[in-house]
Parts: sequence; structure tokens; C-alpha cells
Amino acid sequence: MARQWRYGTVGDVEIARTIGTGPLSIRPHFHETVQVTIVTSGTRAFRTRAGVVRAHAGHAIVIPANLPHAAFPLAGEDDSVNVYLPPGALAGLPGGRPIKVATPAGAERFPPHRLASDLRALLAAAPVSRREPAPTALAAAVMDTSADLPTLAARFAVSREAVIRRFTRETGLTPHAFRVIARLNVARRLLRAGVAPAEAAARAGFADQSHLGRRFRAAFGTTPGRYRGQTYGPEDVTFVPDSRG
Repeated sequence: MARQWRYGTVGDVEIARTIGTGPLSIRPHFHETVQVTIVTSGTRAFRTRAGVVRAHAGHAIVIPANLPHAAFPLAGEDDSVNVYLPPGALAGLPGGRPIKVATPAGAERFPPHRLASDLRALLAAAPVSRREPAPTALAAAVMDTSADLPTLAARFAVSREAVIRRFTRETGLTPHAFRVIARLNVARRLLRAGVAPAEAAARAGFADQSHLGRRFRAAFGTTPGRYRGQTYGPEDVTFVPDSRG
């Protein structure tokens, strides 16, 4: 089986781990949740507007909600467990940049229902990280409204091309790409609630189920159908940290 992500939920915590073999690449994207990538072997690395953050086994990378990020491809022994926490789970998390923390030394199990409290302690002890500037008014307008680019260009007295350039420089995504991923996150919520892929595609603004499927797999490493059907039980929600690194 080609390598892909397998997702599941336990309460309001979502967990993803890889299954299959071979390399795995996904397109830049963002999540409505806080992503905690716990490196279990090899290395994981991400690029955001703040630069590149890299972590080896025994460490985790915390990515704030709604922060666009590009994951470096998984290859060889590289692997991780991704845990997605509600946006408010880590109050005070510096916005705009990921943070690397060491996972508890010697821990054999890391239960997700305790992850938020454990991470709060780790983040409190971590060096203070510079907070990235808040989005500009132009970027916020692209993110928070459905206005088209000509309308936004007129509002900010710039060209359509300038809107695209400024937004891309600030976020790492074009306005179109950002809005597609926002719709993918809508579809993700619907699928998690049990909505069928075809209906989720229509409600999230995709042309059809096939269109959603292509975009969804490129961003999240699995198909809408698999994502909707995958669940975890209590026995599945821990990981064993790699002792190396």
C-alpha cells in the first residue's frame, strides 16, 4: 500500500499516523486546529512564513491553528504522529510561528487526553519565541471575506496582481490556494460529522466529489471516503516515542 495518513478522533482530539510504505508528499495547507507533530523516527520539517523548523525523534513541533505550512516530504525512516487539538487548547501559544519542544524524556506512552496540559508545561519552559506580526488588513480581508480580487483591489487601491503578490508574500499561499484550503477544512468538518463525500463536496463549494477528492488527498494525504470512515478506539490513542535522537 502506498504511504498515506490514517485519521481518527478521540473526543475533540484528532490523531493521524501514517500507514503503508514509500515516500509521502502533501501540498501546503493549514488546519483549523493546533497541529502537534510528534516525531517518532527520523526527522520532520515544515516551512512557514517564519522559516523552516526541523525536529528529530524525541521532539514535537507545535503549529498554531490557521498557519499555512508546507511539510517536507516523508522519506525513509521519517515518521510521526500528528495530534490536532482545539484552537483554545494551548492558550497563549505565540501566533504566526511553529515551536519545537522536547517530548518527555523516557516516556513510553503519551496519552492524547493529557497532551494539552503536558504541552502547556513544555511551552512555558521553552525559550520565548518572537511573535509574528498580525495579518495586514489586506491579508485579513482575503482570509475573512468572500470578496473577489477585483473588489479587494479596489478597496485597497491596488491592482489585482498586487493583492496576489502581497498575500502570497505574507502567507506563502496565493489567495485562491488559501480559499481552496479553507473550503477543504469545511469539508473535513462535514466528513468528520459523518456527511457523505458527495454532499460534503457540494456544501463546501467543490464542483463534485471527484474535485474534492483530488484536492483533499493532495492536502491531507488521504481520500474523503477513508477520512470519513476512519476512527480510533481508546487502545489506539498512544504512541511509543523513538529512543533515538
